[in-house]
Amino acid sequence: RAGALYVGSGSASLHGCTISSCTANERAGALYVGSGSASLHGCTLNDCEARCTASGSDSFGGALYVGSGSAVLGHCAVVGCSVNCRRGAKGGALYVWEGSVSLSSCAVSSCTVYSSGTAVHGGALVLTSGGDASLSDCTITGCSIRNGATGSSVQGGALHVSISSDAVLRGCIVSACTATAAGYDARGGALYMSGSSAVAELTGCIITGCMVSSLKTGKGAGGALYIVRGEASFRDCSFSDLLATSARGDARGGMLYICDNGAASMNGCTLSNCRAASSGDARGGALYVWDSRVSLGTCSIHSCFASSSNSYARGGAPYLSGGIAAMLASTVSSCTASGNDAAAGGLLYT
Repeated sequence: RAGALYVGSGSASLHGCTISSCTANERAGALYVGSGSASLHGCTLNDCEARCTASGSDSFGGALYVGSGSAVLGHCAVVGCSVNCRRGAKGGALYVWEGSVSLSSCAVSSCTVYSSGTAVHGGALVLTSGGDASLSDCTITGCSIRNGATGSSVQGGALHVSISSDAVLRGCIVSACTATAAGYDARGGALYMSGSSAVAELTGCIITGCMVSSLKTGKGAGGALYIVRGEASFRDCSFSDLLATSARGDARGGMLYICDNGAASMNGCTLSNCRAASSGDARGGALYVWDSRVSLGTCSIHSCFASSSNSYARGGAPYLSGGIAAMLASTVSSCTASGNDAAAGGLLYT
């Protein structure tokens, strides 16, 4: 554990430091924090890697792993860090288990997660088991997850939040992040949430150019967001140029896929050029809502579409399947559904 620095129950403070090209087995390519604390200001973590052990255990945190402790990063850059494993691989930049992280004016870029096996989560950040994160004025750019297995999904091109964890983002930009599955489902190009106690709150954020892609018969779902039973709120956010696609399977929710009693509220948000496109069924150019609740207040949805080259297309903007979508003082324009077999609900399908 810890390619460069291990902090157990103590504390560490780093200023203006660079940690580069470090590797660790299993956890923390650069920095491990157990129950202690770490503070980094003006630091760069570059090309660090967490990888499998010889026994093939899961790997976590390409740059930073936090257990029950805490880490604070200000004006730092995390660049090109990765997790590579033939089993589970999680958190290309940071992995937080029970503890907390705070990032302000930080840049996370080109971090990756790859597994030839199962459980591929969070190109930039994973929060689990009550782990919390607060990000302000940060950028997450060009992070990605992918797998080489045909029987498992990939989840969260940038962020993965689960099991009673909270993520709060203010004034952040998430761009060009991707989730690519070799044969099963790809879920959440920017954010994946799972669990009834998982919470995400985004204010004044921009999510753009993200995508999910299944290379074979799996689903591509949630070009930006995939929510299972979690609760998310978005205020004054912009979602643009997002794509959910599958080579031979279904595409659902160009921007958002929400299911299993999830809840999402959007206020003052814009959704533009969001697409669900595949050779199979394509549903919900902007939103796919399945047994969940979505509310939109003073929002704008425009130039979104669902398209299928060989099958059905449904719902250029929202697609509802047993869910509830409430829209107040919102507009939907220039949204279409086009399919080779049939198309329905250029505005709304329910």
